[in-house]
Amino acid sequence: MASVVRNKRGSIITQFALLLPILVVLVLMSFEVWQIISVKKSLHMAAYQAARYIASFPHELREGKNVTTAQKARTLIEENLVANPLLADRLDEIEVYVSPLGWDCGAEFEVAVAIVWETSMPFLDRIWRGTLISNYTDRIICRE
Repeated sequence: MASVVRNKRGSIITQFALLLPILVVLVLMSFEVWQIISVKKSLHMAAYQAARYIASFPHELREGKNVTTAQKARTLIEENLVANPLLADRLDEIEVYVSPLGWDCGAEFEVAVAIVWETSMPFLDRIWRGTLISNYTDRIICRE
């Protein structure tokens, strides 16, 4: 009877030893997915905030002396992204694109924010290395 208990205990340890690397990889991959989702959400909110500002106050950008639309959008985007600790030290890597604006009422424009994102797990960089992009399209708001 004692040998049967010993054999079961040994088989449980063997099963655990075989499954442990898989569980560790799953936990690390879920952390990577969380980082990607967090960065993507921050990029989207930053693009949204910049687009809403441009849509709501186009006259400020039109009358600005040295401030171009892209510079103002980048400033607003950086202010939003500083709050994310994953992006706070990588603000210089972020690319901002603002489509050409027509200043007419209802003119459509787009704000896009992009960053190259690499995984921190050595074997996953062969599987995924990509650019996270968030676009937001809006229209100039007419105020009478």
